[in-house]
Amino acid sequence: MLLEIQGELAFSLIFLSGLNIIINLLSILLLFVFYYVFPENKKEFKNSAILLFFNFPILFLLYIFLILA
Repeated sequence: MLLEIQGELAFSLIFLSGLNIIINLLSILLLFVFYYVFPENKKEFKNSAILLFFNFPILFLLYIFLILA
């Protein structure tokens, strides 16, 4: 019973993480488009895109912990 709940939780986390990766990629692409459309805010758009890149190693570590658990 407990293993079934853990398995369902793991698959739910993987699904949500995958969804998060897709949303982050779209956000990064949109920020790069805005980077060229609104040149007065280039620094803010670049900083936001860099911050979104930091989310990918965290998700990668989540996958490793789920595989090892």
